[in-house]
Amino acid sequence: MQLYSGIYYPLLFQTIGFSIVFSIYEFYRRIRSKEVYSTLDGVENGAMVGLFISFLSTPIELVKCIMQSDSQKRYKSSPECLRAIYEESGVRGLYKGNVSLILR
Repeated sequence: MQLYSGIYYPLLFQTIGFSIVFSIYEFYRRIRSKEVYSTLDGVENGAMVGLFISFLSTPIELVKCIMQSDSQKRYKSSPECLRAIYEESGVRGLYKGNVSLILR
């Protein structure tokens, strides 16, 4: 089914990604070493984590979107799609749409 094409990596990343998110959040909180945290501090910590994680998840989300919108069935698998993006556009191509993901 076209709707679920390319969904394997995002599902895998979600399980691993949340453990990374919580680890980075705690690490960043410890670096700041404050005794009392305000709501603004929590927002800042969350923003830093979101910025970091967007660089890990952008290529995964890009592959998922391309696989789901690929009506011509050019790619048989997510790794094949990822490889084609990299060969065509390099690392910059893998981060196409990164700004919109950060804003989200």
